[in-house]
Amino acid sequence: MLTQPHNSKANTPDFKQIIEIYLFINPLGSKCYQAEKELLTFIESKSDKKVHFRFIPFHNLQTVSNYMKFHQLPERNLALRNEICGNTYSACLAYKAALMQGKKKGRTFLMNLQKAVVEDQCVFSETLLKTIAQQSHLDVEMFLEDKQSDFAKKDYEKDQQIAREMNIQCTPSLVLFDNLTDDYGLLLDNECISLDLVTKLCDSSNSIRDNHKKIMSQNTLVTKTTENHLRVLGS
Repeated sequence: MLTQPHNSKANTPDFKQIIEIYLFINPLGSKCYQAEKELLTFIESKSDKKVHFRFIPFHNLQTVSNYMKFHQLPERNLALRNEICGNTYSACLAYKAALMQGKKKGRTFLMNLQKAVVEDQCVFSETLLKTIAQQSHLDVEMFLEDKQSDFAKKDYEKDQQIAREMNIQCTPSLVLFDNLTDDYGLLLDNECISLDLVTKLCDSSNSIRDNHKKIMSQNTLVTKTTENHLRVLGS
């Protein structure tokens, strides 16, 4: 988490707001793929801001249930549930392995995999992972070794711990912090993550906290919907 200065520094000429973003994702999820694209669009459009961001794989029994419900799959089919659970875990480890060859290559691998599964309707398999690794210009042999490594598994477990500490319940979920307010973050779940809302919350004229208060003071239908899917972390 950031070490935040006092708000008064925001008014100094050389001060630059720093935004920290965590996006918790299912590496096989269509909503997550869309959220990633919107977040990258936001980051690319904000060259005046310093933004630190991470795509963090998150996976548990509830996210599997949510995935099955979203795709209208029989939730009581244990064989199918186990297959989805295994595939998601494998995809998480594959993403962690790809990241070991650089953040940019890891992100490219993740989004190429999602494009294949979500847009091209490719069936998930180890063969598909190898193909995507090649397309993403990874060292495939190293990638396959890293995917099976204890380091990848431990790194994945660290991500799950971060998710638990931030009370993540579903994917995609997005957490925002800035360096203008002590111990204040926002958690947005999958129903309200959008380029428009993230842009408003990260308006550099105010802190994330003040932007949040401004948005929630607007008595609109959008605000009422957002209120149910946006929570404060910290004080």
